[in-house]
Amino acid sequence: MVTIIEELEENFSELISWESIGKSWDNRNIILLKLGKGDTLIHINGSIHARERITTNIILKNIEDYCNAYYSKKIIKGYDVKKLLDQVTIYFVPMVNPDGVDYTILGESAVRDAILKENLASIASFDRSPYFSGINRWKANIKGVDINKQWNFGWEEKELLDPTKPSDSYYKGAYPHSEPETQALEKLSLQHPFMIYCSYHTQGSLFYWYKYQTANDLTEVINISKKITHITGFQPFPVYNSIPKNFSSYKGFTDWTAVELKKPSFTIEFAKGKYSEKNFDKIYEPSIGLPLMFAEEALNLQQQYKYLVYFDEVFVQRFKRLEDAINYIEKYKNAEIHGLVLKNGNIEYVSPTKSTSNTNVI
Repeated sequence: MVTIIEELEENFSELISWESIGKSWDNRNIILLKLGKGDTLIHINGSIHARERITTNIILKNIEDYCNAYYSKKIIKGYDVKKLLDQVTIYFVPMVNPDGVDYTILGESAVRDAILKENLASIASFDRSPYFSGINRWKANIKGVDINKQWNFGWEEKELLDPTKPSDSYYKGAYPHSEPETQALEKLSLQHPFMIYCSYHTQGSLFYWYKYQTANDLTEVINISKKITHITGFQPFPVYNSIPKNFSSYKGFTDWTAVELKKPSFTIEFAKGKYSEKNFDKIYEPSIGLPLMFAEEALNLQQQYKYLVYFDEVFVQRFKRLEDAINYIEKYKNAEIHGLVLKNGNIEYVSPTKSTSNTNVI
């Protein structure tokens, strides 16, 4: 992955930049790759789950295709790539869980740290997927924590698959956001005004879209969801006319971004049943126009998100409602950070006091 990213940056340096946003437990970089030139931002990540490593391939191919199309002024799935990437920057994190991914490929020999390697013996085998076996069942990070069960929304809610100790899958951890991979994504999300969040996964050939939205927010995500179906062929879960009956969604990355940051958030499942890298072309096909659609939607949506949050003159978030902007400031300010809300250049709110607590420092 790193080699491919370096080659992409060398070939398309005006369009691409990358950096590390954190380190995994086993000291691997968690890489952020920025694609585009615009001030409007969206976020897409892959390989939160180790065995779903093909999502990293999907993202890298998205980037390569878009770079080539940008310079050749090619249209992809009806989208003008150059026009969109001149206005939008896509923040990709292609591999959120590098330790877990390498473990599914190389087994114990991938683990560098002696203590982590010794700890593998105490991690339970919880997953019973009929489609994977051995180390290819592994979804968690290298300490046995499921990064997509780590997020602080519905933390205390009981779920059907809810192990109480480190496991190859589904263990939520000792407390929310305990893992370095989670912390890296959290910091990235809190410090950048992304308009749309999307996480790539691989089981079901469907997508999850509903995060307890109501009123205009619900209409907003339904409209985008219908475009996801048009591009990918995947059906939404839950179906539109059954919400919120018999539905729950807790502790996932896009659960948290939707509820905490009040933005459209989607989890896309690109494959179904047993698959391998040999099936890549078929698995990749539904993704071809997806980030471009999100980019176009972000440009349209931001006109409604007029309340801009600044921390010490740094633009960090935008919200549709003033109360959401104020709640964000009051939760994430600290003794050193001063927050304010602007709308159309006018000050709508200034945090009246500076908190003495560093609990939610960003």
